[in-house]
Amino acid sequence: MSSTNPICHQHTLSRGDVAHVQCCAHCASISIHIGPVSVRMDEQALRSLWLTLGDAVEKLDRDQTSVPPRPFGGLTRGNA
Repeated sequence: MSSTNPICHQHTLSRGDVAHVQCCAHCASISIHIGPVSVRMDEQALRSLWLTLGDAVEKLDRDQTSVPPRPFGGLTRGNA
């Protein structure tokens, strides 16, 4: 990620087929890259997003009959 802040030093926290997550060693901002979209947030927002996405996946899994097959169904958290 190219940053407009010259003192940001991004290091990778996780990388998968769909997303790439980085953290700045200087300011601790979190960057999530999904295709051409990047979102910056703080650690608290990342943790909240994690819970929200987990809830969504659980609901999709519980109601598989009403949801069309997902192209990434079957991925584990480490593969996302």
